[in-house]
Amino acid sequence: IKDGNLIIGTSGHGIDFSATGNAGGMTSELLDDYEEGTWTPTLTTSNGGSYSSSHVSGFYTKVGNQVTCWGNIQTNATTWNGDYVQLDGQPFAAANTTMPIGFIPYSFGFAGDHPGGIYYATSTRNYLTYRDAADGQTNELLASDMSPNNGVNTIIFSFTFQTTS
Repeated sequence: IKDGNLIIGTSGHGIDFSATGNAGGMTSELLDDYEEGTWTPTLTTSNGGSYSSSHVSGFYTKVGNQVTCWGNIQTNATTWNGDYVQLDGQPFAAANTTMPIGFIPYSFGFAGDHPGGIYYATSTRNYLTYRDAADGQTNELLASDMSPNNGVNTIIFSFTFQTTS
């Protein structure tokens, strides 16, 4: 191809790498999907509460069945109800056999513990976690950790998971 794009015209086909060496446990050598896009992340709580945001951005890249999501959220809520804080709205449902695992390299404005990680809760919902300095345990972030005073909680995040989509 001198100029232009390689177009695979039928679903289920892709670039076949079967001429290369195989690693133990290999299940496929067909690259059959690539996609980039945006999504709208939201913060909710385990009892169904949702909160308005003053700034939201979410991006993703899907290569084969692996999806990597990243973005940031800044809430302006002044009242937080419920138990656990959750990150919702990922662009694809996670496969039942995988766990989205991620990190939060920056957080600001939290009244209690600051989130540092993300782990799988359901196929489309992820819990925010923090590491307790007192006992070294990883715990779910609670609604009571959100800042009720100035109403600003900011997180920058990234997580990766597998999908069947």
